[in-house]
Amino acid sequence: MSGEQRKKCRKCRLDWPLKDFRSQDDRRAGRRARDRAICRRCEITARNDVDPLIRKARDTVRRHAKRYAEKIGEKLTTSEFAKRFGWDVEYIRHKFEHAWDNTCRYCRQSYKSMPDGIAAMTLDILDPAKEPYLTNVEVACRTCNTAKGGRDAADFGEWLKGWERWSERPADRFIQADIFGDDPS
Repeated sequence: MSGEQRKKCRKCRLDWPLKDFRSQDDRRAGRRARDRAICRRCEITARNDVDPLIRKARDTVRRHAKRYAEKIGEKLTTSEFAKRFGWDVEYIRHKFEHAWDNTCRYCRQSYKSMPDGIAAMTLDILDPAKEPYLTNVEVACRTCNTAKGGRDAADFGEWLKGWERWSERPADRFIQADIFGDDPS
């Protein structure tokens, strides 16, 4: 179409229709289209080029900051939370990288063998009664972290031991034998 307005992307140097740049109503990034010099394709590519562990660390800090703010009933930004409790994104990324090469602290399953991969790694607040300083945080798989819930690490460890003992119990053949009136031996 000859009457369609076009704009040149600063990054890829191609002419694109204006609809391929963020519109004035699309304020997710906090800027207006006239301020954008990069097309949507280049924005998506740039977003996907970020180290997945850095993205995971940033999202984790953001989620924990939001939850903590709701818990204490304060308005707390992600940067305020990170500064107050020492949540450095690079350090958390390092924790995730180290955990990726190892196992979950609770179930001892390798993260590399988990179907969700990086998404399976979460930061567990070891003792929820204490402040979420980085010294009170450890990497755990999503399954264990969900099962742990609000328990502290020691209580959860005892619960896990009990679960292991229960799952290793002898077969229920004696119970079945009694039901059918058979001799269990």
